[in-house]
Amino acid sequence: MAQKKTFYDSLLLQQSRETRYRIDDEILANARAALAAAEEVCGENDLAWSVFLTGFCLLWRGELAEAREKLEMSLAIADRTGDVVLRSRSPCYLNVAALRGHDAGTVRRLAPEAMAAGAAAAFPEYVAAAKATLAWLAWQEERFEDVISLGEEALELWGTTVVSYSFYWLCLWPMVAVHIRSGQIAEAVAASRQILVPPQQRLPDELESLLEAAGSAWDENEPQVAHEKLAEALQLAVMLGYM
Repeated sequence: MAQKKTFYDSLLLQQSRETRYRIDDEILANARAALAAAEEVCGENDLAWSVFLTGFCLLWRGELAEAREKLEMSLAIADRTGDVVLRSRSPCYLNVAALRGHDAGTVRRLAPEAMAAGAAAAFPEYVAAAKATLAWLAWQEERFEDVISLGEEALELWGTTVVSYSFYWLCLWPMVAVHIRSGQIAEAVAASRQILVPPQQRLPDELESLLEAAGSAWDENEPQVAHEKLAEALQLAVMLGYM
């Protein structure tokens, strides 16, 4: 059973990277299979990892209630066992789950905790992710200068990491929104293009198509069309829990 857990853990991680974290039914099924195996044979440390991975997959599927349940469970185990790595990952993605659920109050509470946990574990990617969610919070609170400064800090920090982080959209969507609001179409298009570059997470097809159309319109010297496509993309991003 332990071998089965290891197999499914490895498989779902490989599949997740290959699909750029567009989690399909098969990947989620593999996560649940790994968790079921872990529940039978593993101690708390190994169990916590499978619980976390299941929550992580559910988060990108948009199944936020169960994602939060699993991520809170993995955080509780990490607190008991002293697992520093999991203690940084769990609050990071609980915070992202709050953003995806448009829960500004929870982001306001969790982002500093996630930042501190990432710093304590020496994971700058999670510190940057917390800063990025604060950029989203600044957009919600109409602190537009803070959106840009926090977003730039997050992007700069991500640029220092050894492993490429795949969720730049956390700050890029708010930055696109501020640039659109300020009439800075070139800057908005440039920010939106970063969302599409591998290894960035694959977003839903309809959302990616709007961003691609905006970029094409800009390249064809049609700034008004680019503006309209980006505005449409922002509306859809809000509906789908990316903004």
